[in-house]
Amino acid sequence: LGDEARKMLGEALPVRGEAHILALEVGDEARCQELAAALRREGILVFAARYPTVPLGRAILRVCLNSGHTEGDLARLRDALAAALGSEGRT
Repeated sequence: LGDEARKMLGEALPVRGEAHILALEVGDEARCQELAAALRREGILVFAARYPTVPLGRAILRVCLNSGHTEGDLARLRDALAAALGSEGRT
C-alpha cells in the first residue's frame, strides 16, 4: 500500500518516506495548518508538522498508514487534498 500511497499522493504534493509514515511537503507553516484543518473537516486525520518539529519553512503533512487503510482511503485522501489545494486563495 505504501508504494500506491506515494504514487497517488504524489499527484498533489511531493512525498517523502519509505515506511508507514509519509511526509507530504507543504513548506509554509500556515498553509500546512490550513490543509490539515481542511482534511479534518472531511473526516481525515493527518498532522501538520511545523517548526520547531521540522526546520522553519519545511512544514509537512504527516500521513500515517496502517493495515486497515485501503486504496479507497488513499483515493479519498488524495481527492480531499486536491480539493483543499484547489480552494486555496478563494474566498
